[in-house]
Amino acid sequence: MVQPTAYFDSLLAFPTFFPLNQKFVEGKGDKYALDSDSILYNGPFKLTDWNGTGKSWAFVPNDTYWDKKAVKLKKINVQVVQDAGTSVNLYNTGKLDKALLTAEYAAQNKNKDDYTVEEESSVFYIKFNQERNGKKTPLANENIRKALALSIDKQSYVDTVLQNGSIPANGLVPKKFTFDPKDNKDYRDEVGDVGSYDLDAAKKAWTQGLKELGVTSLNLEFTSDDTENAKKSSEFLQNQWEKNLSGLKVSLKNVPFKIRLANDQKQDYDFSMSAWGPDYQDPSTFLNLFRTGNTQNRMSYSNADYDKIIDQAAGPLAGDTQARWDEMLKAEPILITKDQAIQPVYQRAKAFLQQPYVKDLQKNAFGPDYTFKNTYIDGK
Repeated sequence: MVQPTAYFDSLLAFPTFFPLNQKFVEGKGDKYALDSDSILYNGPFKLTDWNGTGKSWAFVPNDTYWDKKAVKLKKINVQVVQDAGTSVNLYNTGKLDKALLTAEYAAQNKNKDDYTVEEESSVFYIKFNQERNGKKTPLANENIRKALALSIDKQSYVDTVLQNGSIPANGLVPKKFTFDPKDNKDYRDEVGDVGSYDLDAAKKAWTQGLKELGVTSLNLEFTSDDTENAKKSSEFLQNQWEKNLSGLKVSLKNVPFKIRLANDQKQDYDFSMSAWGPDYQDPSTFLNLFRTGNTQNRMSYSNADYDKIIDQAAGPLAGDTQARWDEMLKAEPILITKDQAIQPVYQRAKAFLQQPYVKDLQKNAFGPDYTFKNTYIDGK
């Protein structure tokens, strides 16, 4: 380490920092981690029955784990079920203990005792690309960005499209994620709402933006994934924009994730839905994304004042926890309120059916999704 890192302890929960046995890794060569037998384990469980491509695997207790006596489960079976209806049927027939629900099945099961919602620290947002194929896009105009951003009714979006406990995101840093070292106040509460739905302001910005561009209409392309949920989301957003902003035509481009990622890397898109989940527990895991030159900032956004905040938090203020925190509180008002470089849409939650006999399954805000060490079965 070359300087203090305020979030160092949470950084160690990120899999990148998990320890490796150099001799073992080098001995496996190109075959390292290609199946469950080519990995070493130091946690409470070991991966087994995984061939690298299969849709099922298992976790069994690790006999060499330092606290193995605390581990209660004998085996955890994992099964990938791509169809939500099949997953619910397997759950209802006792073949699954936990099943992820799509919007349709969440709505059908939300009043059941075994229905549960798990809040996450992932935020989905819209990226506005200001330069495409070497030319400025209409989204280089601040008022056009603001119009598109503020014309989305986020509450209606989560209520009608997602229906899984997700909440509107009026900020990039999620709720219930990171807290003021002085008084433990939520970052989200201290900064307040930014990028909130405001149709009147959106329409005014749209009129002004068209005037500044010297046009009376715009055709834009919105890129998103090709999953059923992504398609429904895109259609909702398309309807919002075309209904609320006169003269706007939005074409939808729903593509597989790999293609969307490739287009993002080439900066070959107008605007798109993106998302970020935290690598560690600190505002910077989100705020750093939009510093000039960051690999996630493929939209030609740059603001020297914003960069200075990020650099101060990472450098001169790194050893002063409170001053660093106070500096980071200044970031979102520049990124979103002033520049409208992005528009946060929702903070994700997931809806599940979970058998009541599954006890103490720990959901994590960062790092691995779950910790199974203290989980046990009681009453099955």
